[in-house]
Amino acid sequence: MMLGEIRDYLQRRGNASLQDVATHFDIATDTARFALGYWQKQGKVREMAAGCGSGGCGKGCGGSAAVYEWVKREIPLIFTQTVPLPAIRLNLSNARSRLAFKSTMGEEQGNSGTQRRI
Repeated sequence: MMLGEIRDYLQRRGNASLQDVATHFDIATDTARFALGYWQKQGKVREMAAGCGSGGCGKGCGGSAAVYEWVKREIPLIFTQTVPLPAIRLNLSNARSRLAFKSTMGEEQGNSGTQRRI
């Protein structure tokens, strides 16, 4: 798949010009432009203006070709605010007595429920 290969190429290399991509994959510059445009629309590639080939001298050296850079995904930090919860007090002795009462009630109901009516 050409799009995946171009993705991998840019990820490894970091950035490349349109001509670099076309030469590396032995494709027409229009085809390379189309593939890079696809990744640009996806937000994965950014087009940057290339500086002068001699280091940005500003003397019009003709180094005006665009350079395409793979956008590294930054994972944002998520800050959460802790909210104190209201204190809950449990009266365990009361809860235990309720459980004991329910369990004895279940036994009584269970015994009477086993009798068959005719």
